[in-house]
Amino acid sequence: MNFTHFNLNSIDNNVFFLFDLDGTLIDSEYIQWKSYNEALKEYIIDLSFANFIRICHNGNIKSYLINECGFGLENYNLLKNKKNLLMQENCIKDLKLIKGVKELLEYINLNSINCAVVTNGAEFSVNLYKSLIPELNYIKNWIKREDYLNPKPSSECYKLAIKKFYKNEKSIIGFENSYSGYVALKNVTDNIYFITDTQYIYLDKIKNVKLIRDFNQY
Repeated sequence: MNFTHFNLNSIDNNVFFLFDLDGTLIDSEYIQWKSYNEALKEYIIDLSFANFIRICHNGNIKSYLINECGFGLENYNLLKNKKNLLMQENCIKDLKLIKGVKELLEYINLNSINCAVVTNGAEFSVNLYKSLIPELNYIKNWIKREDYLNPKPSSECYKLAIKKFYKNEKSIIGFENSYSGYVALKNVTDNIYFITDTQYIYLDKIKNVKLIRDFNQY
């Protein structure tokens, strides 16, 4: 298992970048978990961070709560509204970019590199993040959860991004940090950087990618 560094100097600017968002560009997964866990207290459900990652990186929290915890759709929607309120509070305090992303986004902006964010996250979360981290607004092209029918691991969202935003650049490079995202992305490009660490629960399933811990250039 060999980790590398993402080196901007080795990239031809005639490229189309596809970025996941949570856990790839922004360090938000702990905040997502914390907000869900606080909202779940009244239901006497304690969701560990490790279990949250296991669920969200190979499925989704909605299916887990409905199928395994007995939530009805109405209760889930109430929970999600409470979680979103908590997200606002927690993001204001703790949201930050993954290491090296600020410099990456500035480089993209300076060199007019075509790119898109493709996320399972809803418009609410995207707008919240963009309001708190101005550098995210360097990215003009966004595919949010409301834009497509089937979430990752379906490739629908990435195929939509290519259909809408790809301009026949020489290469397509994708960036993901979840197993479900990797499955979605590998159907549209074989040039993938996967942001992770050696303890990742699904690491043995991730094949033929470049492993990086963050976007630091050294």
